[in-house]
Amino acid sequence: MPLERCLWDIRQASKHALLSGHKPQRFIVADEMMYYPGALELTLTSPDMIEEAVEAYSEAIRGEERGCLRCVYLWESPGEGVLLHLEEERLLGAYVPLVTEEIARKEHALSLSLATLAREAQNMPLLLERELPSGRYQLSELLQVLSEQLDI
Repeated sequence: MPLERCLWDIRQASKHALLSGHKPQRFIVADEMMYYPGALELTLTSPDMIEEAVEAYSEAIRGEERGCLRCVYLWESPGEGVLLHLEEERLLGAYVPLVTEEIARKEHALSLSLATLAREAQNMPLLLERELPSGRYQLSELLQVLSEQLDI
């Protein structure tokens, strides 16, 4: 799929593609590069830096090998990253850890359940006593914070 510009968007686009019926493609990791935490996100959001990465790995991200797409794996220390493949002049990306159809369907069903819960909770006041810094959280953590504030 065409490359989005941040890891979360790449993950969501990968999930959307699976739910839309796109079939996963086989790939071979022809090269890899580890980034310091936060540096991969900076690379993906900078057109100049992503162009440098494409140039640096131009052989590794072009064509196929044994019927599989040749990719470079760019990753950060917690094991999160992106596979890149260049098809003609179009840069394709996939989120790692790979999003499976099962994961995509489970998250979609959970999203629908949360939307139903949100409708049922309309006009229910809640005082959030602490500020949550921006960043990634587990959904269970956020739900726990909300439940603690609701049932004091």
